[in-house]
Amino acid sequence: CTLDEEIDERRFCRMAAEKGVIVVPGWCFYEEEKGKNGHVRLCFSRATEEQILQGTAILGEVLDECRREKNE
Repeated sequence: CTLDEEIDERRFCRMAAEKGVIVVPGWCFYEEEKGKNGHVRLCFSRATEEQILQGTAILGEVLDECRREKNE
């Protein structure tokens, strides 16, 4: 997933993890461009439908928090 430019992907991943949702920063998947920012990877193959719904709701909250922090 591509994040808005104002969102720090590492901060986003930390905040999501604190709320129980693990996402991987996208830079981990760029062999040539380790500094590539602004992406996260979502994996949900073993999650139930309810867990996916809860997780996406939490990620939405985290995005809102990240945006609020940037605007303060």
